[in-house]
Amino acid sequence: MVDTRVADLRLVLDRLPGLPLAPVMDLRRIGVYGHSAGGTAAVHALAGDERIAAGVNLEGYLDLDPGPVAGLGKPLLMFRTDGFEFADRLERSWAGSRPPCPADRRQPLDLQ
Repeated sequence: MVDTRVADLRLVLDRLPGLPLAPVMDLRRIGVYGHSAGGTAAVHALAGDERIAAGVNLEGYLDLDPGPVAGLGKPLLMFRTDGFEFADRLERSWAGSRPPCPADRRQPLDLQ
């Protein structure tokens, strides 16, 4: 499923230059985001496609084949919901794909 979603993202990227709005788009500054399996696909697309400059993963696991994305070298923001039922597995799956983060940068956001 993730491979199919990554292929879909690449198809969209392939088609962007042919769109009528292409002249006003900056195709060098493309970002991708997704939730759950879409978040997993966003990270894998970010790692495997030079056209994508940054990504956001909303609760997507990174322990699926081909495994965690280590040494990505591109901006990647990862979110999970406070109280998420499978937070432990999610955190473990993310552990190998990011540099250690100082504790003060891992605080919950107060969005109220």
